[in-house]
Amino acid sequence: MPDDYSFKPTKGLKFKNDSGLKRKKKSSAQTAPKDNAIGPSGSGDSPHTTRSTQDTRTESEIKFDHIQRQRLHHKVKNNAKLSHKDKVDEFNKKLENLTEHNDLPKIGPG
Repeated sequence: MPDDYSFKPTKGLKFKNDSGLKRKKKSSAQTAPKDNAIGPSGSGDSPHTTRSTQDTRTESEIKFDHIQRQRLHHKVKNNAKLSHKDKVDEFNKKLENLTEHNDLPKIGPG
C-alpha cells in the first residue's frame, strides 16, 4: 500500500493551450521610467499620464447600464418622498392585508 502513495510528480502542470515556450521577464531597469528628472513633477501635462477613454462595451451593455441608472434614480427619488412615519404606516398596511397562518383552513383528512 505505501507504494501507491509514494509517487510524486516532478514537473509542473501541462496545459492544453501551452505552446511550451518560456517568456522572458523584463528586467526592472527597462520598466523604470527615466523621465522624472526632465520635467517638473505634478504638471499633469505629460502625454504618458493621459489615458484613452474609449468605451469597449457593446450597445446592449450600454443600454443595460443606462436603464439600471434610471431605475436607481427613480427608486431613490420615490424613497426620498416618504418620511420614516410614512414608511412605517405603509408597512403596517401591508401587514394588515396579509393573512395569518392560523386563519388558513386545513385541507385533507385530519
